[in-house]
Amino acid sequence: MSKETKTPATEGTKTPETEGMKQFEAITTQEEFDRMVSERVMRERDKYKGFSEYKEAAEKLAKLEASQRSDLEKLQDANAELAAKVAAFESREQVAAWMQEIAEKTGVSAKALRGTTKEELEAHAETLKEVYSSSRISKPPAPVVPGLGEHKGGASATTAQQFAEAIGDML
Repeated sequence: MSKETKTPATEGTKTPETEGMKQFEAITTQEEFDRMVSERVMRERDKYKGFSEYKEAAEKLAKLEASQRSDLEKLQDANAELAAKVAAFESREQVAAWMQEIAEKTGVSAKALRGTTKEELEAHAETLKEVYSSSRISKPPAPVVPGLGEHKGGASATTAQQFAEAIGDML
């Protein structure tokens, strides 16, 4: 589309581009500005008139579709959920079995092992085995203190008797 330049010969004719357009008028007062803004706001509000009704209708339709789902679909969903739970349980059981096997083979506690595959668990066990074997220096056992844990009242003394003995020594 090309614009026609106005010449004295074409000045009175309308082109498809200018047809239906108003002449631009500058806004000169606050009242004019407010009126134009409120008109624009009203046009926008009119676009969304009845939106809440459409929203309610969509919600009703969703409820209706959910209620019309067949029992088979509901059972299939429940079956899929239970199958996922069984798979997760079996996976945990398999990892626990591998941990026990590797713990027996390497001598590392199964509680210390971390990993989700047998290879990861074996690698972690070897790492722990190296760390524990290199950090352990043969230490003599802790010294035995004679009379530790023994008390005057004999082996069957109650806590109350032990307390009375301790207080009696202080008094």
